This record gives sequence, C-alpha cells and structure tokens, in this order.
Amino acid sequence: MLIAALAFQILHLGPPAVDPQNREAIVKKLGLKRPRPVLTAEELKAHPKVLIEGPRDKKTLALTFDDGPHGDKTLTLMKLLLQLKVPASFFVVGKMLDSNKDVVKQLVRNGFTIENHTWDHPCLVALDGPHIDLEFKKTSQRIYELTGRRPVFCRPSGGQFDVKTLEEATADNLITALWTDDPGDYALKDADVLFDRLVRQAHPGGVVLLHDGVPLTWKVLPKFVKAMRAKGYRFVPLSDYRTRKRV
Repeated sequence: MLIAALAFQILHLGPPAVDPQNREAIVKKLGLKRPRPVLTAEELKAHPKVLIEGPRDKKTLALTFDDGPHGDKTLTLMKLLLQLKVPASFFVVGKMLDSNKDVVKQLVRNGFTIENHTWDHPCLVALDGPHIDLEFKKTSQRIYELTGRRPVFCRPSGGQFDVKTLEEATADNLITALWTDDPGDYALKDADVLFDRLVRQAHPGGVVLLHDGVPLTWKVLPKFVKAMRAKGYRFVPLSDYRTRKRV
C-alpha cells in the first residue's frame, strides 16, 4: 500500500527509475551529494497540493492511465472505456504528444482528461529545481496548445519525488496526484493475476494506476468494472476527489 512507503527519503510508488532498496543506495546511484528532504506520511496526506485518494466513506474508484499516448493502443482503450461508461484521466509524457495529436484530441472530445506526466519521464529526484520546472511546464504548455485546457494534475515519473519536486509542481499550479492501487499491469502476462490484484486492492476512494499501452489491461477492464459495480462501486473522474473532503 501507498502509506507504508511515504516516509522513505526517495518515494517509490510505481515502475522504478532506480532500485529503491535503501536511501543511501539511491542517493549514491543518482550521484546526489545529499538527499533532499521529503514530507512525512502525515504531512503528505495533509498537503493541499497532493492528492492520494478520495473520501473513504464513498464507494468510488478513479482510473488513471500513465505513460502514453500510444497511438492506436490508446484509442482502443478509449473506445472500451466509452463502452463501459467509465471516466478516466490520462497522464501523458510530453515528448510523445506531437506524434499523437489526434489521439489526444479524440480523448478530450470524448470527455477524458489529459494530465501531466513530465516531458521526458526522468527520475525527478536526480534533477535540480529549474529542470524539474521545465519538465512540468513544457508538458503543460503542449497539452494546452493541443487541447485548450491546462492540466490540473501532475504525476512524478516512476513515482519518485521529494519536497523540491512538490515545490516545483505547486509553483506550476499543479496538484501532485499519487495513487493507492498499483496492480503492476506493465509487468504482468496473466489476466487472472491482474484481475485478482485489482479487486484485492480496491477500496472506497481508491485511485487506480494503470497503463494505456498494456493490452492485458484492456482484456481485464470489463470484468473488473463489472465486479466492482456489483459491489456497489461507482467509477468517477479523478477531479471529483479534488473537491471532496478526504476522510
């Protein structure tokens, strides 16, 4: 679960950019002279510009998809989500936008939101402030040029960030969106395993991390959506969690 990892000096939440076995090894591998500070778990949960989850008293789930756009793969997923009547947010990598302009525009036309997942997908804790700022700012500007809407959320690549990363994101008027449920779809080949992980991790107010370039995810989504709806869950846009008090 997310909360157990929040107090690490370098926070790892998803596919790792570096091996996060311990703080000293990470700092050495990144060539940092000293680790930059992070917030404690409680500080992070209370941070006004960090979103981890929605209200725990509502049976809702928010789907998010990282690392795209991936051309026809993303469009296939979009059509499936439309059939299922499930909203979703797509955290895109900036350098992939120009080769997927039509994909992005189709996503927006169909009611999906495009959010910021940095320009180059670097390990942000290895960058200084100006370079972190550029990663976010350049991506936000390109999203705006393509869609007419500036992203509300950003997500640090590889799930690795520190206080400086949050400062730069906040200065760029972005809410750092984390997640509670990561089934690791990018590394799986078995649909049953992915389905079981999704159902096991799901809880009220959950934010689910998936990847739009993974065909296995498309295969499992209909079954997962049906199973969660049978349990009384609703799928909501990530933006719903921005305006509701977390409990």
